[in-house]
Amino acid sequence: MADTTTPGPDDPLTDPLAETLASSGTGTSLEKKRLHANVKAALFGGGEPVRLGRYRLIDKLGQGGMGVVYRAHDDDLDRDVAVKLLRPDGGGTATRLLREARSMARLSHPNIAAVYDVGTHEESVYIAMEFIDGPSLREWLTEPRTFTQVRDVMLQAAEGLAAAHEAGVVHRDFKPDNVIVGVDGRTRVLDFGLAKLARTELGESSGAPLTRAGSMMGTPRYMAPEQLRQKAAGPEADQFAFCVALYEAVYADLPFAGEVFAEVAASVLTSPPKPPPETDAVPSELWPVLERGLAREAQNRFESMRALAQAVAAVGSGASKVVSRPALRDAREDAREQLAGAFAESLIDADELDERLERLENAKSPDTVDELVEDLKPAPPAGAALVPVPAPQALAVIDRPPTSKITAIFSGTKRNGAWVPAQHNKVTAVFGGIDLDFRDVDLPPGVTEVEVQAVFGGVEIYVPPGVRVEVETNAILGGVELQEPVEPPEPDAPVIRLTGFCLLSGIEVHERMAGEGWVGAWRRRRATKKARRKAMREAKRGYKQLPPGDS
Repeated sequence: MADTTTPGPDDPLTDPLAETLASSGTGTSLEKKRLHANVKAALFGGGEPVRLGRYRLIDKLGQGGMGVVYRAHDDDLDRDVAVKLLRPDGGGTATRLLREARSMARLSHPNIAAVYDVGTHEESVYIAMEFIDGPSLREWLTEPRTFTQVRDVMLQAAEGLAAAHEAGVVHRDFKPDNVIVGVDGRTRVLDFGLAKLARTELGESSGAPLTRAGSMMGTPRYMAPEQLRQKAAGPEADQFAFCVALYEAVYADLPFAGEVFAEVAASVLTSPPKPPPETDAVPSELWPVLERGLAREAQNRFESMRALAQAVAAVGSGASKVVSRPALRDAREDAREQLAGAFAESLIDADELDERLERLENAKSPDTVDELVEDLKPAPPAGAALVPVPAPQALAVIDRPPTSKITAIFSGTKRNGAWVPAQHNKVTAVFGGIDLDFRDVDLPPGVTEVEVQAVFGGVEIYVPPGVRVEVETNAILGGVELQEPVEPPEPDAPVIRLTGFCLLSGIEVHERMAGEGWVGAWRRRRATKKARRKAMREAKRGYKQLPPGDS
C-alpha cells in the first residue's frame, strides 16, 4: 500500500505537519522497538515480533503529517493489513480521533478502503485498514495514460466520495496521494475525515501554524476556497478537490497558479481557474464540467458528488451536457410548487407525490423536470377555438336558498366552483371530511352562516381575500384554526360566520386566491408582509428626518 500522506516525489513543497510530527517524536518508541527487533532477528535469528494490538508489524510503508503507516499481519485472520498509527496529543484528542475512526469503520463501499479495526496504543490511536496492493494515483499517473483510463479511475474515486457523502462523511483532504489504484482494477479512497481533525487539533493544542514562509503543505493545492477561509467544509469541498485532481491528471498541470501557500491561496480566492491547454487527447467538453466544479462559491458547484460524476462520465460519450445550475434549480422549485398544488387539490395522492418528488431530485435538466409535471398543467378543452365574445348582457339573479344541508358520514364531500351557498348552511361531518371553497362564490353582502357539527371528522374552508370570518364555534377536544388575513377586510365586506361545535375534530379556515395552492398562498403572504415591513421602515425613516415641530 502506498504512503497515503506524503507528497509526491516531484512535489517541491514541504510538509510542516510532517516536520512537526518528526520533531515531536510521533511513533518513535514503537519504531525503535521495531527496528531493534529487526536488527536482532538479522544478527541472531528469531526474536519476538513487535505488535500493535493483535497486529504483527512487518515494515514501514511511510510517514506523514497524520502519523506512521505500517504493513502488518493479522495472525488471527491470516491477512495483511495497513495499520496507521496517528500522532499522540493531549487533552482528550485520542478519544475524539477514536470516535472519528469508528465512524469511518461504518463506511462500506467497493471504492472506499475498508477499515477493519480501531484501537489505542499508549496515547495514540491506530486504525487497521485494508491493505491494497497497488500504487497511489500520483504514482499511477507517472506512466502514460489515456483520457479514458484516467476518467474511469477517477470515476471510481468519485463513487467512493459520493457514497461517503450519502453516509454523512466528508473527506476534506482528497488528493492523488489518498487514492490507491489496486492491481485488481479497483480504485479506493483513503483517510476520510482524518485530515480535518489533525489540522484542527494541531491548531488548538500547540498553536503551530499550518504554513511557514516559503513552504506549505501539499494539500492546500486541493483545498476549496471555504477551507482556505477556515469556514466549514461540506461535500462541495470534496467536489473542488476532485476537480483539481482530475484537471491535474488529464492536463499535467494545476488549475491555480502558485508555488507557496500564499500564492496558491491568493490564486484560488481571487482568480478563476485557468483554461486548460488545447489538446486532442482530452475532450473539450470536460472543461465546462471542471470549471463548474471549481467554482469559488460552493453553491455554484454541482448539487452532489454523484451529479458531478455523471457529468464527467458523459464526457467523451457523446452525451455530455452541462446544465446551468440556476436554470435547473428554478425549474425544480417551480415543479415542487406544481406538485404541492396538485396534491392539495387532490389531483395526485401521497404515494404519487413521493414518487414524483424522488424523480424530481434525480432530474438532471430543466427539460426532464418539465416533462415530470407536464400532465399537471391546465390544458385547453379539446377543439377549443377563438370565437367572438358577445356583448355583455344582464346576468340573471340567483336567489339563495334560506337553508341547506351538507353531510359526510364515513365519507368525504366538497363544494367548490360556482356553487350557491344558503343563508344558513348546516354542515355535518361524522368520521368524514368536508371541504367548502368560497373562492369562486359571489358572496352577497351580509352574513352567510355555516353551522358545523363535526364528530371525529374535519371541515376545511377556503375563503378569498377580503372576506371577514367570524368564529363562534365550540371546540371539545378539538380545535379551530383560523388563518390571519393578509389585509384586514373592509367594514362592509361579506361575512362568513362559523357556529356549532367540533368533538375530537378540527376546523381549518384558509385565505387563498382563486386557483391558488398552499405554496402560492404562502409566497403571496410572505411577499405582502415583506412589503408592509418595508413601507413601515420607510415611514419611520421619513418621520425621523422631519424637522423638529413638524411631526
